[in-house]
Amino acid sequence: MVNNNRMKKNSTPKYPLRKSKSQWMMFLILMILPLLGFAKTLSVSTDRQTVEMGDIITLIIQADFQTRGSQLDLDRLNDQFEVLGRQQNNQISIINGQFSSNTQWRITLLAKQIGELTVPPLRIEDVESKPYKIKVIPAHKKSTNDRGRYFLDTSLSKEKVYVQEEVLYSLKFYFLGAFQGNIRPPVFENSLTVTLKEQDIYGKQINGKHYTVYEWLYAVYPQQSGQLVIKGPVFSGIHQYRNQQKGIQEVAKTQTLTVLPEPIKLKKSPNDPWLPATSLRLSQKWQSLPNTLRVGDSITRTLILDAQGLRASQVPTLSFKNNAEFKIYNDQPITEETLTEQGINSQLQQTQTLILTQSGQITLPEQQVNWFNTQTQKMETAILSSRTLTILPALNAPSSNTNNTVTPTTTNQETSHTQTNNTAENVSRETSLLWPVISTLLSLAWLITLILWRKQVKRLKAQQHKTENKTNHPVQKMPQKHTLCNPNSTLTPRAFYHELRAVLQQDHRIHSFSELNDHALKDAINQLEKHLFYQADLADSTLATICEGLNKLTKKNSTPEYPLLSKLNSPCPPPSHKKSKLASLYGSS
Repeated sequence: MVNNNRMKKNSTPKYPLRKSKSQWMMFLILMILPLLGFAKTLSVSTDRQTVEMGDIITLIIQADFQTRGSQLDLDRLNDQFEVLGRQQNNQISIINGQFSSNTQWRITLLAKQIGELTVPPLRIEDVESKPYKIKVIPAHKKSTNDRGRYFLDTSLSKEKVYVQEEVLYSLKFYFLGAFQGNIRPPVFENSLTVTLKEQDIYGKQINGKHYTVYEWLYAVYPQQSGQLVIKGPVFSGIHQYRNQQKGIQEVAKTQTLTVLPEPIKLKKSPNDPWLPATSLRLSQKWQSLPNTLRVGDSITRTLILDAQGLRASQVPTLSFKNNAEFKIYNDQPITEETLTEQGINSQLQQTQTLILTQSGQITLPEQQVNWFNTQTQKMETAILSSRTLTILPALNAPSSNTNNTVTPTTTNQETSHTQTNNTAENVSRETSLLWPVISTLLSLAWLITLILWRKQVKRLKAQQHKTENKTNHPVQKMPQKHTLCNPNSTLTPRAFYHELRAVLQQDHRIHSFSELNDHALKDAINQLEKHLFYQADLADSTLATICEGLNKLTKKNSTPEYPLLSKLNSPCPPPSHKKSKLASLYGSS
């Protein structure tokens, strides 16, 4: 009994131990099988596997695991596709206690060519997708009457032009629905270009369909003769119409322009600038032109040149040459460009200040501009007509001596005029009264003149006496009837200029600055004129230089200050031995 029990106790543990090992093996197998069933996968699919050229393709890439920040490499798609955009979504879900996660990419593609294309294997982390086939067929051709959902149109205003002649290049993009994209603008080789319209937007009805139009307009100025080839611009983007999106890449038609060289034989002068324009006109405006003009006055006018079909840089400047009758100071020309649908209109304004330097009839010469009319294909001339002005001598500087001297002459002239009129009337009535009336009038005129002359003598003697009391020098450097170079003078530069003209005319009989022989004096006067009429800076030494030159001129002439006064100081001869101007005027001896 004892032995049997011992045998039972020793043999019992063997079988449960073997069963436990098999259970452990089954448990491990069951744990590995689920893991084998959840291996990572990366799948690729599209909404359509057959598309037309230009259709937008939506590529869906699905990963049944979390990428944990890893990026999907799409560079392999660039060989056959253009990547337009991408979207990424991450999802995590727990259903009935089971945990799942996935990542999805939506890639928008545009095929680069027609045929059977392949989406190559894509890789992320250690997982790679399988290749995917997409068939691309040609796009539906547009019929003659049906322009389609979109189309391009280019045109030139002229097929043949001369060098530097304006030609308009128009580019229009028509489309239905909506469009998002960009344009590669046209290239104009060996030309100057100005954009007249930058993507103007408007609508247009064609064959019963309402198109939206984008328009660009360019003004082109070829700078080289020959064939100018304008390659068509390229449009690319996304076109959406009736809930359908389509990627488009449209190329406009290439335009060819024939550019002729400058026609030398047509030009009137080889030195004339080449001005091909639609129209060209010259005009002028005067600023407050007075009715009476005198030597020393300044007048201002603005010359205006209007040109259609020329840029402002092509418009020539207008200028005149100085002469003995007037001087001209030109302001900086002002140019302006106006952009229109018909091209560029340019205007040049040239303001001129004219200083009148000589009395009499002066003529401003006509101005001519030769230009080529691109409409008539002929050379023409724009003319600004000449103009003649009457210039009176400069007014004398105000002086009491001058006024008193002139008074008798004026009275005598008025009296003679009255006498003549009265004589003519009396002759018509009674000839016998003619000579008594003439004798009476002449006697009265002589008596009045004598009285005024006596008063003038007394006044001049009194002035001479005052002058001798002030200084021992009988002759001054500058005449005392003006304050031109007085140290205490408060004359403005303009008043100084007019006073200078009066002094030169009265004291030295110089009516034009060109008559001066002193070059330093002439240069200083020229600087003063530039300051007054050309807004140039005036140096402090300019007026002093003028006064110094004027003093030299006075010494050189060495004429008495008041020649009339010296004559008055001499004894008066008896009337019977004196032949005055008044005596010769009235016929007395």
